Amino acid sequence: MVYKVLEETVADEELGQRRTYGIIAEAAEVSDISDKRDVVELLVELLNTRQVPLMHFKDVIEDFLTR
Repeated sequence: MVYKVLEETVADEELGQRRTYGIIAEAAEVSDISDKRDVVELLVELLNTRQVPLMHFKDVIEDFLTR
């Protein structure tokens, strides 16, 4: 399993166009995790070095963001 940073531009009614970062892996993705690429890169590194199974992918992201 290889996790990668997903870069997107999203339209926000209040803020206009903004760049956000998420994570993609095989058939799963989580968009708009953060507007800070370095935060998402750190999370991707964690997912890859710990070889997190796809079934726990979203749980790890949620835990990461709530700490």
